Amino acid sequence: MDKLRALFVLFHLVGITLLSLPSPGKAQDLDAPEAAALLADLRALGARIGVERSAAEVKAIALGVSERVRAARATLLAPFNPYARLTGAKQGWSMFWAINHRPARLVIELEGPDGVWTPLYVARSDVYAWRRREMDQERVRGLVNQYSHLRDRRSYRAFAAFIAQRALAEHPEAQRARVLMEERPSLSPEALRAGKTPPSKRRWEELYSRETP
Repeated sequence: MDKLRALFVLFHLVGITLLSLPSPGKAQDLDAPEAAALLADLRALGARIGVERSAAEVKAIALGVSERVRAARATLLAPFNPYARLTGAKQGWSMFWAINHRPARLVIELEGPDGVWTPLYVARSDVYAWRRREMDQERVRGLVNQYSHLRDRRSYRAFAAFIAQRALAEHPEAQRARVLMEERPSLSPEALRAGKTPPSKRRWEELYSRETP
């Protein structure tokens, strides 16, 4: 009985480990901005070691490797898939396979009676922390995460309209509310040590008044 238990534990550990491995991106994933940055890094690395390839060639190589790894992963997981479905151990989403070098953070601003715009909420800020507890809630962060990659603007507009009206309701002196995603590219370690500040870019800016439905 102990041997059977040990075999089951081993089967479970191997299966969970394989299931947790990230799946390489598909062809459409290689067009994402974070993938483009990763491919550019790979191309630069190849150039430093004397392997010159065009951007299109690096992308084709990455796609070929990705397809082979996906096929091998599917073969390895085949014996464990029934167990994962039965126990609910199968992960419904992939782990991160590329770094987003240009993340965007949620910003909410209010226009005062004097026409001056003031930040009300800036993601991860301790200064502009309106409703920080709710905005940092796991489900809200999961929703906003896709906006940090500038995905699903239709959903973003509905979310922005909702939080803008909440902000206006709680601040009767405010004239209008503005919701946007502030894109801030990641700096190199050298730039950070030098005290440089990354240039920001305002994206997906939406403006709301109290009359906005």
